Amino acid sequence: ISAIAESRIYPDVIPAEIQRPSISYEIGSLPGVEGSAPIYSPVLTISAFARDKATAHSLADAIDAKIEGFSGSTTGVLLKNAWRTSYQEGFDPELEVFAVVLSYTAVIILTP
Repeated sequence: ISAIAESRIYPDVIPAEIQRPSISYEIGSLPGVEGSAPIYSPVLTISAFARDKATAHSLADAIDAKIEGFSGSTTGVLLKNAWRTSYQEGFDPELEVFAVVLSYTAVIILTP
C-alpha cells in the first residue's frame, strides 16, 4: 500500500492539493448487541484514488489483500473476520481521478 500511496492516507476527505494516488477512509458502525460479551459490527469504507484506472485498481487490490479476512485481538477486544461487502469504481471527469471504493464489516466482541 505504501509503495503506491506512500503516506497519503486521510480520514474522511483528501485535501484538494494532495497528489494521487491516495487513500481516504471512514469508520462507522451498525447497532451492537449488549450482554456479558457485547458484540459490535464496524463498517470500514476505504477509497483508493489515482490518475489512472490501473493504479486505482492496484491500490484497491493491495488494500483488499490486507483487510479481507483479517482477524486480531488486543486486551479486551476480539476482531473476527473482516469481510468485503462492496467494491465500486468510478471516474470524476472534473478532477480527472479514478476511484475504487471498498466497504468492509467485521464482528468485534468485547471480552472481560
